[in-house]
Amino acid sequence: MTTRPAQIGIVVKVSPASNDHEARVLIDGVDWLGTDALGLDPPDLAAELLGVSPRIRVGRCACGAEGCDDRVVDRSELGEVVTWIGTGRTLLFDRTQYLQEIERFVNDQSWRPIERQVEQAAETIFRGALLEDRLAFQWASARIAKNLVHLSFQDGDEQRLLEFSWDGNTVESAVDRGREFWRERFDH
Repeated sequence: MTTRPAQIGIVVKVSPASNDHEARVLIDGVDWLGTDALGLDPPDLAAELLGVSPRIRVGRCACGAEGCDDRVVDRSELGEVVTWIGTGRTLLFDRTQYLQEIERFVNDQSWRPIERQVEQAAETIFRGALLEDRLAFQWASARIAKNLVHLSFQDGDEQRLLEFSWDGNTVESAVDRGREFWRERFDH
């Protein structure tokens, strides 16, 4: 008896529970996480799927806390078959279809609202930056306050937030202001 490989799909949708977006895994067109789990933030799921670890996180607890009740699968590849074992099920995927869907998902940025695009651009500008030669850049957020980009720098338990303004409408405005802010704070 031959088993037909499952078809994997990934959708990104607005998540009122996390006040953001979530990427959800579909198996043969059906939401695999069900109603008692949230999907991962799209960049987090992309990192899991593109990573080399055989154990990958594909969902999180409905409370939104990572690590609380994560949905985890063990992934293996043998020839043209990708296998997931988790949540009491074993799924077999055609390797070609699996990889094509992951590539489509990773490259599809149409779900990103302007604020997320600005965050990604700011993270590119400030990646590797050190504040006061000891506080390392961690993340950027354009969702904390309207027309502001917040930058988090951290060293152990100490965190410092800096901010710069942007027009709230274009990524180019945020990039220009981010570069100007870099010159003001980091070019010595």
